[in-house]
Amino acid sequence: AKYIGQTHQMGNFQLQVVSVTPRVLVIDNFLSPDECQSIIHTSQTQGLELSTLHTGATAKQTRDLSTRSSSNTWLPRDTNALTEKIYQQAAQVMGLDPELFQKFHDSSAHHHSIAESLQVVRYKKGGEEYQPHHDFIYPSINHRYQPTRFATLLVYLNTVPEGQGGETRFPRA
Repeated sequence: AKYIGQTHQMGNFQLQVVSVTPRVLVIDNFLSPDECQSIIHTSQTQGLELSTLHTGATAKQTRDLSTRSSSNTWLPRDTNALTEKIYQQAAQVMGLDPELFQKFHDSSAHHHSIAESLQVVRYKKGGEEYQPHHDFIYPSINHRYQPTRFATLLVYLNTVPEGQGGETRFPRA
């Protein structure tokens, strides 16, 4: 990301730079409207629960409604064919081997997944939000793989009229 408006072709997807620092790129049509509805339905079937935060050096889960007021669920890669497709497409736009996004049971570092399950988050109309935050945690020094997020892929599953919420802001962009 060298300048705003720059585009990159990654497989079937075009990425457009909308911020250089932090790096923010937009990918139109990452999922079809039917696929978005399918993910919404799957997450509702799975069950949405009050979202938690990972805080502190030990990444302890807490609920803090003043910081994050939403509900969410996690969908593993093997949930269905669509979640598998999402992992494949995410690897494509990041230029990574999709096998790195697979959860393996082998104990060697070469077979450790670098991706979390898909987190589906629902914000209801009327003030639910997630206050500005860094989208990573510092892993425990005792954790074998030292996992932390190096990229976040946000997929918007529905459209909200402008001015009625639903946006993501990058206050330092």
